Amino acid sequence: MTSHKTRKDTRPGGAPVDAKQARSIVKHTRKRSDDLIAAGVSRERLEAKLAKIENHLDQEHHDPVKLQSLLTELQTDLIKVENRLIDTGVLELLHQILGTGVPPPR
Repeated sequence: MTSHKTRKDTRPGGAPVDAKQARSIVKHTRKRSDDLIAAGVSRERLEAKLAKIENHLDQEHHDPVKLQSLLTELQTDLIKVENRLIDTGVLELLHQILGTGVPPPR
């Protein structure tokens, strides 16, 4: 019997998300926001999520668990339109940062 790995299996346990990586994903996401919106992501939701991430990072002592949660929320929204987003590179960066692996091509 062979075992099948899931995204959950590839995630490093408890590894905190680096603030520099998080800022990078926010910058990249903003740069590609027109593509994301054209793919079906809500402009208002996207801007709100990015602002929450930036505000959290701007705190002197941000909580890495909260940061991971905010990035996961962004990832969840993007996965909803995943097929149309593969070319933007944003999902790939989020998967790398969050340690969830890159989904196989469809």
